[in-house]
Parts: sequence; C-alpha cells; structure tokens
Amino acid sequence: MSDILAQAQEMQAKLQAAQEEIMSSIVIGQAGNGLVSVSMQGSGTVTSVNIDQKVIDPEDPDTLQDILVGAYNDAQIGRASCRERVCQYV
Repeated sequence: MSDILAQAQEMQAKLQAAQEEIMSSIVIGQAGNGLVSVSMQGSGTVTSVNIDQKVIDPEDPDTLQDILVGAYNDAQIGRASCRERVCQYV
C-alpha cells in the first residue's frame, strides 16, 4: 500500500513540474510571412505583439486584423504543442 502511495506522490510531483514548465514557457506565433508575431505565455497570456510597418494600411484594416488572428492562432497551436511535448514525459 505504501508503494502505491509513493507512486501517486511521485506522479503528482511530475505533474506539478510539468505544469510549472508549461506555465513558464513562451511561444511565438507568426503570420503574414513573419510580418506579425504574437508572444504568448504557456498560461495563454499574450505578452507582446509585433507588427511590421509593411502591413499597416489605414485603408485596409481587415487584412491586418486577419493577420493578427492568424498569428494568435499560431501561438495557440504552439501552446498545445508545448503541452503535448512536456506531458509526454509524465
């Protein structure tokens, strides 16, 4: 019985470490051939958005909006990949 408890505690410690690694990671999503990028923490918090001057057109905000959404979604995919990579070792 004590072996099962020890294994459960070990698994809990591994899960905690994996969660901490995921939360401290930073992923970068890009779109528009890298002209727009979104940096995101493992928690999902966006920490920065970089927009190249080339995609800023006051007469066409829809294109920039679409590229921003693409970069955000790319960052979300990066978060999912990070979770999968970290959790495969738990």
